[in-house]
Amino acid sequence: MYGLFTIIEVCHQLWSLAGERQVEGMRTAICHGTGGVLSSGATLILSTEKG
Repeated sequence: MYGLFTIIEVCHQLWSLAGERQVEGMRTAICHGTGGVLSSGATLILSTEKG
């Protein structure tokens, strides 16, 4: 479940909805999470930029 929380936080940051945690001018972010006993992992790069 932890990985999902990082995706939600990044979306809040990119959409300027993070309140006091907001990083000003954020346009691109990376999320990374592992599962099990380091048996799986995933990385996402999310951005508000087009093209």
